[in-house]
Amino acid sequence: MSAPWAGTRRLLLLLGCIALGAVIGWGGFAITGAVAWFLAIPAAIAAGWLVVADPTRCETDIEKKGAGSRPRKP
Repeated sequence: MSAPWAGTRRLLLLLGCIALGAVIGWGGFAITGAVAWFLAIPAAIAAGWLVVADPTRCETDIEKKGAGSRPRKP
C-alpha cells in the first residue's frame, strides 16, 4: 500500500511538469513567435512520467504471480 501523501506528490509532480513545459513554451514563443514551442508541455509531462512510472502497479494479481501459477483448464 502506498503512503497517503503519494497522490499529493504525484499531483505536485504533474503540476511541476506542466509549469516547466509552460515556461519553456512561453520562452520559445517569445524568442521565435512559433506556437509549436507549447508542445513542450506534453513533452515535459511525458518525460516526468518516464522518470516516476512504476509499471508493476499496473499488473493484475495473476501477472504478479507469474505465468506458471495460472489455474489449469480442466
